[in-house]
Amino acid sequence: MKPKHTLPIAIAILLCVVSHDPLSAQTLKIVSLKPPTYPPMALAARVSGEVDLKITLIEDGTPGDIQIVSGPAMLRQTTMDSARGSRFEIEKNSQSESPYLLRYTYLLKPLDCGQALDNSYPLVRHDSDTVTVTGEVVPLCDPGGEIRVRSLKCLYLWRCGIK
Repeated sequence: MKPKHTLPIAIAILLCVVSHDPLSAQTLKIVSLKPPTYPPMALAARVSGEVDLKITLIEDGTPGDIQIVSGPAMLRQTTMDSARGSRFEIEKNSQSESPYLLRYTYLLKPLDCGQALDNSYPLVRHDSDTVTVTGEVVPLCDPGGEIRVRSLKCLYLWRCGIK
């Protein structure tokens, strides 16, 4: 027979482990952001997603060591360039050598056929530890996609001549 107190104790231990995770306890504040570009090849290939970085900060707020945790390969270089050129501030008291988690989210906004590109894209927004980049995608419009209907008499091509 199992003791009745096993489940509450296990939940309490799990909550303690999660709350002491160094990556979840420390958050960054972006002081100045070098705006990332949406790579033209990634736009053409319609690549979107999230790129997660682990950043170690130097005392003045510049990034020291940057490691890519996950994300699409086509978006990694522009994310690294943006993070290297940015400055951060630590919101909670912690050691500067401990890593921080920073997420770049790349989104695509599809255009309608015939709609012009907006020169203000890519749009870049940032919160404390998340940067969102939105790019416009040119639609694939088929001008020959119109349905043409021939008359029944034109099934025989020799009858469709001009008189």
